[in-house]
Amino acid sequence: MMHNIKFPREVANPKRYVIANKEEFFKFINANNGSSNLYTNVYNYSEFKPPFMYPNYDSAIIDRIYFDLDQRVKEEGYWVNVPAYEYMMRIHEWCLENDIKHLVRCTGTGYDAIIITDPKSVIKNKKNAVGNAQAWLCKKLDIKMDKQVMSDTARIHRVDNTFNIKDTTRRYCIPLDKEIINLGEKKIFEIAKEQRFSSNTYGTKCWDISRFDTPEALYKDFLPLENIEINEEDFADLSEKIPICIKNFLAQEDLGWKERRCVILALRDNCYLQDEALAILKRHLSVKKFTHCIRDEKQLQYLYRNDKYMFPWQDGIIELNACPFAKGKFCELAKNGCLLYGRKRQ
Repeated sequence: MMHNIKFPREVANPKRYVIANKEEFFKFINANNGSSNLYTNVYNYSEFKPPFMYPNYDSAIIDRIYFDLDQRVKEEGYWVNVPAYEYMMRIHEWCLENDIKHLVRCTGTGYDAIIITDPKSVIKNKKNAVGNAQAWLCKKLDIKMDKQVMSDTARIHRVDNTFNIKDTTRRYCIPLDKEIINLGEKKIFEIAKEQRFSSNTYGTKCWDISRFDTPEALYKDFLPLENIEINEEDFADLSEKIPICIKNFLAQEDLGWKERRCVILALRDNCYLQDEALAILKRHLSVKKFTHCIRDEKQLQYLYRNDKYMFPWQDGIIELNACPFAKGKFCELAKNGCLLYGRKRQ
């Protein structure tokens, strides 16, 4: 059971769309369930940007804290396996001991947990409050969680009872109710091969996170790339593999998120390491845009971690005024079409 979702809100498959009401939401989910992974916002929002009414992520309503508990996390550049089920149970048991209201799910491959906070509490420093609360509990319970989730008020998560289509998964995202939560991971994974419509809400009290509402991050060791120290000279030259459109983008210091997305995907798909891409962005973007991209949005980290996102069609590049060619005409570097640029054809 998803907690208190309000509209309008975004759904994603994984491209984000704005949905106006509950009827549109379930229509979209039912039409796409089983054919793509389906997500929606963790948080509700109070402000939306016309004309397409995308949420203003800074207006997130902080009435919950989200924990994404995957089977692997990245430490010092390497992926390591972690006991995701045990981590979920530590959060669950801590909440039960303190009678704190929370929801827990199996997401198909891992788990997530939402701890409910006081919706009437006015949070001034939203990103810091979320990140501080997450980091405090992870430290208290000795949990390792993906640092890119920390402080992220634009986070999306899977929709209940939708199918995780990964070939290595092929299970539903199901609520963990009282009948199954203690059965262990092996049994839960078997149960998750089918949908399960049940209540996964436990506890009665809201978690008071007011002490975490501070102007600064309290647990900086949990936050990614806070102080970036890197030798730009080692990595910041663009090779001949980079097409004209990307060089056109990088000639602009104040790139928007769509343009930055194209640049990052181009670098990733041409085998630039994440640190190399980081150095290139640091050299070409303004300080404000670079900080926003890396620290606030964590756009570089997210796109490098999710290879399901691909370089766009030529139409998208033309719309951004970066492609010097007519539609259907491609530069030598994208001779198979922009979408296939940088990727080996199967």
